[in-house]
Amino acid sequence: DVMKSEPKVCNYLDIPLQHISDDILKSMRRGTTKAKTTKLLQEFRKHVPGITIRTSLIVGYPGETLEHFEELKAWVKETRFERLGCFTYSHEENTHAHQLVDDVPEEEKQRRSSEIMELQSQISWELNQEKLGQTLRCIIDRKEGNFFVGRSEMDSPDVDNEVLVDATKYYLKHGEYVDLTIVEAADFDLYAEPA
Repeated sequence: DVMKSEPKVCNYLDIPLQHISDDILKSMRRGTTKAKTTKLLQEFRKHVPGITIRTSLIVGYPGETLEHFEELKAWVKETRFERLGCFTYSHEENTHAHQLVDDVPEEEKQRRSSEIMELQSQISWELNQEKLGQTLRCIIDRKEGNFFVGRSEMDSPDVDNEVLVDATKYYLKHGEYVDLTIVEAADFDLYAEPA
């Protein structure tokens, strides 16, 4: 309710879900299920229109079969996260999972991560196309090469999309908020002009 009613709160939520297979969630000791997670995300989207949901996933967790991975991939395709990062499992000491057998080969972990990120690239491109012509309030973070680099409320620094403005045509100041109209959209970046 606060996100919906308080203008100072960004409509951005980062929930590191890690996986969606009930078997893997149980092994990870996540304390949730696919059904509960799906319902929670549906509730957020219903009650906070325009919310940006980001998640982080882990592939190659001990015991993750091809079926578990395909379930995760299908769920990502269905859920259509606005922002998503995917990481490969690494066997770390002093964790619950360290006692499990690290049974997914490193090459397979990398393949699975690449598949998820390729899928997310397509989803992100499609969602970004919907932003063409929209005006977004952005903060200008820096100048990089021929672009001023900004972020909207949908983007966390260093991990999410950027809004790029041609620095050869426009002058913007670091730290200033500016309304930018989206004129071009790529998979993970938007190109804009001052409104």
